[in-house]
Amino acid sequence: MAARFFLSCVSNSAVLGRRPQIAFLGRLLSVSLLLAPSTLFADGSATAGTQVNTFGSIYPSTSGRAIEEKILTSPNSEPAVNQNFGYGLAIYGNTIVAGEPNRTVNGQLYVGAGYVYVEPKEGWGTHLPIPVAELSASDASTQIWPTLGFAVGISGDTIVLGCAYDMGNGSYTREMYVYVKPASGWKSTTESARLQSPSARFQLGGEGGIAIYGDTIAAECVDTAFTGIGSAGAVAIYIKPKQGWTGDIMPVAILTDGGSGDSLGFQIGISGDTIAVAAPLATVGTGGPNSGVVQIYEKPAGGWVTTDKPTATLQPSDPDGGYLGYSMGISGDTLVAGCPYALVNGQYYGAAYVFHRKGSHWESGTQTAKLTAATAEVLDGTPAVGIGVAIQGDKIAVGANGATPPNGAWYGGELFVYKEPSTGWHDTSHWNWIAYDPNAESALQLGISAGISGETVVTGAYAPDADICNQGAVYIFRVP
Repeated sequence: MAARFFLSCVSNSAVLGRRPQIAFLGRLLSVSLLLAPSTLFADGSATAGTQVNTFGSIYPSTSGRAIEEKILTSPNSEPAVNQNFGYGLAIYGNTIVAGEPNRTVNGQLYVGAGYVYVEPKEGWGTHLPIPVAELSASDASTQIWPTLGFAVGISGDTIVLGCAYDMGNGSYTREMYVYVKPASGWKSTTESARLQSPSARFQLGGEGGIAIYGDTIAAECVDTAFTGIGSAGAVAIYIKPKQGWTGDIMPVAILTDGGSGDSLGFQIGISGDTIAVAAPLATVGTGGPNSGVVQIYEKPAGGWVTTDKPTATLQPSDPDGGYLGYSMGISGDTLVAGCPYALVNGQYYGAAYVFHRKGSHWESGTQTAKLTAATAEVLDGTPAVGIGVAIQGDKIAVGANGATPPNGAWYGGELFVYKEPSTGWHDTSHWNWIAYDPNAESALQLGISAGISGETVVTGAYAPDADICNQGAVYIFRVP
């Protein structure tokens, strides 16, 4: 199973961690995290580090001005360590979904839940939003560590919550849960439908990768036929039945690529008739293992069918074990894949790779552009540029949870936003906006996830409160 080293807020040492889940919504990839009130800065520049411009969700963009945002932490009355609120996150239009996979319910550990927030008419920054609904699983009490909300997705009036695959153990089966918005609006409820594993061999779960676009849901599976649970993956495709999302539903097709240890399905994105599937542990040429690829599958004329032959394979031109596809987003004919350990000027600083489809079909090839960022040197680690990415239209957001923000917080984290030039995407280290918390404490790790919806840019953090390790949070910014 793919691994990520991040700073532990308990021991201040590097510990093995799991990747933040990003929700892919076809033309809208959005992940968000909701926090306690804080003053947030976002500085925009044509070149990194110059011409500061602050912005927020209450006031229009004003040069040199810091805007106070209202954000959310867990709605639980007694926040606890390692609840990971916001670990699975998605935004669609004016609706945010935040998972809390490690939540304890009635004494049962790691049950999890999902929370739905709807933007007030006055905007996200006018007052502290509260969840309008809590989503739960009807059979949670029969599950062992279900971790509901480890991954989330939303498209229109449908939400899907994923569960991790048994913490990598492999002995417990998993389901994915679908929720449909009632005519009267979102309210607390259990699932409308449960997505079932394709077979004894292909078990839903893994890192819980999930994507939804219209009537199509794609979910990560673990291929138990290979040694090492989680190292080989697959993707199950579910189509909305005529009767709607109700009851237990089986997949119509399974996507594989023949890889035996590439973690296929670690990230999934859907846009129209295209499903993009990341395999960050794939070997590329002489670049060695963990260079990563993104496999593209295009829907046949007769509908989705089981296949082990991707339509196209996207890979970095400079494979170096950087984990391409650790994060990913797709918007129409453009795809961005995070590569948090990519070599930049001889250092493992990380980058985001942009791929562009020419014509009506994807073709195998390397990136159109490589987005980097000039960040302060990180002792005993890496800025991890590309740990989280998002794309919508002409904007790409790239998180760097290991970066040091201007206040000097060790692993405070930053988020960079790039706007496509009139001549198209090209290699650059010049971002247009940067977001960070000027009051960040060490190990905040802002930037683990990213999302864009219109003028709203959101990003996740592991440890907003140094006294509550991995409580989780979501920062909400606004760009013009």
